[in-house]
Amino acid sequence: MGILKSSSVIDKTDAQRVVGVVLPERISTYFSLFVTAKGCTKATIFRELMQKWWDHKTVKEPENKLLETLFNKIQKEWSSIKLKVPEKNIEDFRSELQQELQKKGLKEIHIKTILNKLKE
Repeated sequence: MGILKSSSVIDKTDAQRVVGVVLPERISTYFSLFVTAKGCTKATIFRELMQKWWDHKTVKEPENKLLETLFNKIQKEWSSIKLKVPEKNIEDFRSELQQELQKKGLKEIHIKTILNKLKE
């Protein structure tokens, strides 16, 4: 039985993912004290903070700009690998890249966009 109740409002219409974060102990301790005293959840506060961050960032750096930045980094990496390991082929690189981008949680549409742009 919970003595101290907390409230959390989750928008069930949006697809969701768990995002973990490690905080310094002083912040974590205060965070726990705050949410317990205020009767809310850590998730609610974190979602509100992330929503504000997202609202601000998506205006300054839309997805297409981030994809271009990421593609440029990947292209530089491919060029560097080709110089170091000339026998490496683009298909092996693309396969490794696809796995890495999936592990990092990128959407399939973004992965396909990057892979389609990556030509030898």
